[in-house]
Amino acid sequence: VKIPRPLTPRGAGGGPAIDLGARLHHGGDAVDAAAGEITGAVVGSTLTTVLVFVPLAFIVGVYGQFFASLSWSLAIAVLVSMVISLTLIPVFAAKFLAGRPMPEPGPIYRFFAYLYEKALSVALHFPRVTLALSVAIMAAGALLYAGVPDYWAPREEGKPPPAPLVKGVETGLMPAMDEGAFVLDYFAPAGTPLKRTEDLARKLEELLSENPDIEVYVRRSGAELGLFATQTNRGDIQVMLRPAENDPISLLTKPVRPEFGKFEDKMKEVGKKAAEAKYGPRFTSAQMWTEAKAWVRKNYRRRQDKQVRDEIEDEIKEHFSEHQLKFELLPIMQDELNDLSGATRPVEVKLFGPDYGQLRRLAEQISKTLKEKGKGRGIKEVNSNVFAGNPDLLIQVDGVRAGRLGLTAMEVERQLRTIYFGQIATQVPESALRMTDVRVRYPDRMRFGQGGFDLQLVKDQWLLAPPSALPPPPAGTGPFRPLAGPERAVPVAAVAKVVPVRTPDEHARENQQPAIFVTAELAEGEAGLSSVVADIRGWMAEMERKGDLPAGYRWDLGGHYLRMQEAFRSLAMVMGVAILLVFIMLAFQFRSVMLPLLIFLTQPLSLVSGLFALWITGTPLNISSYMGAILLIGLDMKNGILLVEYIQQLRAEGMELEQALLIAGRTRFRPILMTSLAAILGLFPLALGIGPGAQMQQPLAIMVIGGLTANMLFTRMIIPVGYLVLERPGRKGTA
Repeated sequence: VKIPRPLTPRGAGGGPAIDLGARLHHGGDAVDAAAGEITGAVVGSTLTTVLVFVPLAFIVGVYGQFFASLSWSLAIAVLVSMVISLTLIPVFAAKFLAGRPMPEPGPIYRFFAYLYEKALSVALHFPRVTLALSVAIMAAGALLYAGVPDYWAPREEGKPPPAPLVKGVETGLMPAMDEGAFVLDYFAPAGTPLKRTEDLARKLEELLSENPDIEVYVRRSGAELGLFATQTNRGDIQVMLRPAENDPISLLTKPVRPEFGKFEDKMKEVGKKAAEAKYGPRFTSAQMWTEAKAWVRKNYRRRQDKQVRDEIEDEIKEHFSEHQLKFELLPIMQDELNDLSGATRPVEVKLFGPDYGQLRRLAEQISKTLKEKGKGRGIKEVNSNVFAGNPDLLIQVDGVRAGRLGLTAMEVERQLRTIYFGQIATQVPESALRMTDVRVRYPDRMRFGQGGFDLQLVKDQWLLAPPSALPPPPAGTGPFRPLAGPERAVPVAAVAKVVPVRTPDEHARENQQPAIFVTAELAEGEAGLSSVVADIRGWMAEMERKGDLPAGYRWDLGGHYLRMQEAFRSLAMVMGVAILLVFIMLAFQFRSVMLPLLIFLTQPLSLVSGLFALWITGTPLNISSYMGAILLIGLDMKNGILLVEYIQQLRAEGMELEQALLIAGRTRFRPILMTSLAAILGLFPLALGIGPGAQMQQPLAIMVIGGLTANMLFTRMIIPVGYLVLERPGRKGTA
């Protein structure tokens, strides 16, 4: 289709930024006409954007609160921008631009505009083929989201499935952030004395103080972050890292610090020289490390939060075995969100059944499976949560042997309790209002032994049998004489069996059912949450087929997977409400049902482009990127309204259909290009994730940039083609 090229654009404009075109040299009347021509499109596009943002502000739940303030601020900013665009900008244009010819576009813009016009002409000439290609792109996007498995690769029993031909977009809950701080939770074995726990914690402090990226730390014993009181064998250390260098000079001149394990010897060498020069030959170890850390901070940038945590984890594992000390390293925000949402860890397998002993055995078996099969597949730091428990003594009284001596189990318990815990013999008045109990018990050396606990000493403790219950002597051996005093004493080992055991210090329940939870951390560099969940489902199904899960016992998934499902359901509902509100508003604006559907034709392509941006950057589809997909609806609607509204104006003036489509596409190309590029360039620094906390919004920015890029380059052809097909349903495209 060939039409004459106009010398100047007619009524170009887009979004809040109004392009008044070359007609400004005609004076204030031209400004009024241009502003009136664009008012409907600006108001419509602004209201659609607000209708998308407002439902986002009502997302419930812990994770939705991160984006409520963002939604309100964007909605208010867009409304204020609309008012400014329709009031101040026309006034300033009439004051400063009226009577002056607008400069012609440069060669770069003319080149891209020429390519767009050619592409649009071809698309209008082959409308059916264009729509078919768009449908094919959407199908490719669906495959990109789900992935393409390798059906032809051999599958072996007991081994993980082969890698897919095309790995789909991973899913997750929250983006991984560099908070510049983390929490180290440590767990000594149950029953560990407070002094021993303090010694272990001081060793952890020494390891932390050697890392050059750690600025300060605060330790708590018997308490955890959030003011939770715990046992004396537990505690945490809140660690703050030194500020990350984000200025351009440091980013260009300073390299990132090497790994601590490979850099420790170099630090010691530099620290010794600097400390000797500053303090003399009799410097301390603390002074050496202080100088070494100062040298590192001067010449190197800080490593990322996750990398520092990995270094600390390796250092602790070198000094402590799993039976000596268990520990967890978590970002502060993630730890707080886990406590608030009830999701303790990203990966969680919940086991339910009637017997805690069997649940503990199943938890250890599943933990072993996750450790062995989860290597390299996104699973790390597996914890069965089966702890050794409190060190207790189980005293099993032999009823037959005790009965011969006239003792019962309650009598044995009473005497042992008196020996070890004592009994109140009398009371002493402290004052006229207070009486103090006097407790009498055996001395410590007779209760526990010397130099440590002696189990044999417990077995040798003496119990007194009642004299009247002793059997009489055999006939002919003399007169019956009841035993008295020490003759009544019998050792504990004569009437009971003493066994050292470990008993759990806590039992978990969920919905009043006995439960135990096998947890693990997510290695995001290896796999996403969706892939890990799929693997766990396969491994648990294999256990059920083999009969390893007894009758009456069942399993379920928890952790971040459940929170992700809840958040995605909430966001999907918000997306549906936003689409419905936008459709109703567009139907009122255009007085048509088909034209809003035409504008919505661009949405699938934009979403596919956003998913492709997530896939190519390795970013999971999480709450943040899902928010970007919802925001993309409002931004796409704005561009579609600008184009369709101008097509309607040209058709109302009596212009031919194909000529109106070409002129509208050409005229609106510049404002749509300018507004889209402004949004893309504005989001680009956020997509790089530079700055503290920027990782929270990074997936959102990547999703929006990918969708706007497709909307700017490709979907501007879909709307004219769809309009052509709807306007002339009997016309057959040439293919």
